[in-house]
Amino acid sequence: MINLVIAYDDNDGLLGDYFESSHLSVSGNVQPPGRFRIISIRGLDCTRPDLDAAIKTLNGEPLIFAAFCHGDPDGTVLHTDNGVFVSVHNSHLFNGSFFYTTACNSAVELGRSLIDSGCSCFIGCGKDSLASDVNFHDVYIRCENYALERFLIGNVNVGVAFNDMMDYFTGEIDRLNNLNEVFAAVELLHNREAMEITGNTNLILTDLEV
Repeated sequence: MINLVIAYDDNDGLLGDYFESSHLSVSGNVQPPGRFRIISIRGLDCTRPDLDAAIKTLNGEPLIFAAFCHGDPDGTVLHTDNGVFVSVHNSHLFNGSFFYTTACNSAVELGRSLIDSGCSCFIGCGKDSLASDVNFHDVYIRCENYALERFLIGNVNVGVAFNDMMDYFTGEIDRLNNLNEVFAAVELLHNREAMEITGNTNLILTDLEV
């Protein structure tokens, strides 16, 4: 069994639908479904106490944690309108885990804190993540979730999955440029350059199996 915890801010006034679509993309593509224990934490429940309680139910077992929400300019926290739910102050909860987030600036400080606290691997954004063109939200989501969904298939390590994501980004950027959708292509290029990985890039899915 593999523990997959997904926190997503579907209550966000601007990007709630976007974050929910990211959640559905990941949770709907795990194969085989019976191999995963999925714990979904919606926006109103993305609070420090609710997160702590959800993770404590796993009794210290390793997990994959995905967060689709906002970060902050300093890169130290993940938050919703309810407040901060992941920060450098509770990064110890993710000891032995694989942490994946598309939140703005999350790789600036939070990613380093997670790794220092024993997180096995972190993928996140080293600067703002852009998603201005609503006509291509599905493309943005597929690109930025590609490494996580590739990893969940279970036949590559996380470093290979990350590199495959970079290649997928490039293919979509080229496709949009060929369609003369320059604005969306520029934002995708920005997001591609924002994605960072740190920690054990040789991590494989079975390392997180319990």
